[in-house]
Formats: sequence, structure tokens, C-alpha cells
Amino acid sequence: MVELTFILQKGEKIIGEAERCQYAGVGYVNIGSGIGATSSNTGLGGALFSSKQQKREGSIWDAKNVHIYLTNKRIIICHAKISLFGGKEKSIGTLLSEINYKDIKGINSSSKLMSPVIDISVVGPNGIDNIKLWFLGTEEKRGKERDDLLKLIKKQL
Repeated sequence: MVELTFILQKGEKIIGEAERCQYAGVGYVNIGSGIGATSSNTGLGGALFSSKQQKREGSIWDAKNVHIYLTNKRIIICHAKISLFGGKEKSIGTLLSEINYKDIKGINSSSKLMSPVIDISVVGPNGIDNIKLWFLGTEEKRGKERDDLLKLIKKQL
């Protein structure tokens, strides 16, 4: 077994894992506007700027390469480096996110851009957040792996 890059809680054990995946969670983007004025003779200037944070669901375009661990208490998502050619996982990095099973409000499988996906709805600080776990590859090659992982998660709920 590879050395873990996170600490297991008391009584926690690994029950499943998946490599070569991508994670898209919720992000916050700043949207702003501004106006300004200047005067060349006096050197005076002024500006007014306002911004607002908006919640944005993650997409495949800003997804991160990850390795997924399932334990008997939570889903642990770690950064991963994937080789460009061959698509193999080169290394597993630090913890990116964790999802406690008690926070999951909905879970299902789907397919997006011809890749198998697990969609998870969790309770976040500002309501329900939607998370996507892409299994890199086609439905034919990785669909069974997604379904097996989904069964393990549902057993813990």
C-alpha cells in the first residue's frame, strides 16, 4: 500500500479507492465593476469599485486531477499527478477535500463528455453544494469502476 498523505481518524480504515479521476467542486468568483475619473491639469483622480462574490459550480474546464479514497467515515480526495502520455498516475499529493457521509444529501451516477461521473450533493456553508467526480476514460472502460465505488459509498450512508 502507498503511504497515505493524510491522517486516518481513530477507527477509520480504507475501504476503496480510485485513481486517475478529476474533481470539480464549488468555487467562488469575484465579479466587479469600476468607474474612474481623472483631470490632467490638476493631477486629481478618483475611482469607485465594487465587487461581489458569486458561487459557481465546477466544470470539467477547472477540474483538478485527483486520487479518491473511501473510508468507513468519509470520502477523501487528494491531488494527483497524471502523466501526459499513457494517462497513468505518477504520484498522490496532499488532501484537497473530504466529504463526511453524514453531509451527503444526494448521490447518483451519470456520464458527462463520454466519461463516467459520480454527482454528489452535500451540505455546505451556504446551502447545497454539487460536486462531480469524473473517472478519466470512457464509460466502457471505467463505468464498472464508478459503479463499484458508488455502491461502496451508498453502503456507508
